[in-house]
Amino acid sequence: LTNVVVRGTRASATDANAFGLYIGDGAKVTVSSSAFADNDYINVGVSGDGQGGANLDMSGSVVRNGHPFGAAGGFGWGVYGSNKVTIGIAESAIVGNQGFGILLNSTTVATAAKGTVTSSVVRGTTFDPVNGQGIGIESNKSSIDIEQTTVSDNFQFDVYAAGGPTKIVGSTVLGTSSTDPTVLGPIGMNLADSSATLESVAFVGTRAAAQLEGATVAEIDDSLISGTQTSSKGYYVDSNYVGVGLFVETGAQLTLKKSTIQNAHTAGLITLGQTTITNLVVQGTRAGGDGVAGRGLSAQSGSVVSISGSAFVDNTETGVLAAVNSTLTLTDSTIDQTGLDPSGQYGIGVLVADSATATI
Repeated sequence: LTNVVVRGTRASATDANAFGLYIGDGAKVTVSSSAFADNDYINVGVSGDGQGGANLDMSGSVVRNGHPFGAAGGFGWGVYGSNKVTIGIAESAIVGNQGFGILLNSTTVATAAKGTVTSSVVRGTTFDPVNGQGIGIESNKSSIDIEQTTVSDNFQFDVYAAGGPTKIVGSTVLGTSSTDPTVLGPIGMNLADSSATLESVAFVGTRAAAQLEGATVAEIDDSLISGTQTSSKGYYVDSNYVGVGLFVETGAQLTLKKSTIQNAHTAGLITLGQTTITNLVVQGTRAGGDGVAGRGLSAQSGSVVSISGSAFVDNTETGVLAAVNSTLTLTDSTIDQTGLDPSGQYGIGVLVADSATATI
């Protein structure tokens, strides 16, 4: 398909679904310089069910404004792929869809879909009231590679991955462009029981930059986290963090190298798991909208943290905190200019408390 426009497809009252483009049963389709817009249910759907496998290669194209389906107003997804499909998207715009901009969803790891998104934009995905989602790119039990791409202004998460490998290189993950202070925008990335590699990625203006949950193992190199949002309701709103640069859950592991966290709120990094940090700068962390904290790094709940060759400068309340049975190793690093918190207390460089241990 070249120079093709498919727009305004509508389902009849008895239809179970509808598509602008449907690819299935092993079909292989190449799309270039085309547009799929305002189609019911799913703009572009790729199914590996039936005979198994299907391929989509899309370049220089637009998938936008998916149309809600049926009286309940759900779906309106952009690009959807399931079970053993391979989807490649390059130099394209996936914008203004409902529910998902791009979704790879596989039943098991053995039937994993594979996706690549290169030199593209995924923006402005709105909330799907039926499926309860509003995600730019989601990979579920599948693999996704995102390169030289901007993911921004999506309702819930810019990028979400569960149960499969994720790679992001040379890309930008942005928060909301809304001027309404009550609109906190998306969390940049949420990883659940996944493996991930990020290199030269910028998270700017997101609700929180990244959450690592479950048994996730992630490495982040040469990357930037800047200017997270904040809320007067506190640092944990609607079951997700607000303002925190990075959050590492109890069973997760993070390796963080040659990166910067600047102008976050509440904490630059909170870790309850295993975290290894080399050549990190954390600067300018401030209290959240509730007036709490502003610390550079917070190691809690039995976490194991190793920090070397790093700097925690111009944060408030505490530069580095080790608390609640955590173990901290701090080597060849600088903690300086830690300011008082909004109540005029603390201003401590390194605080070790509540049965934590530290080697400095």
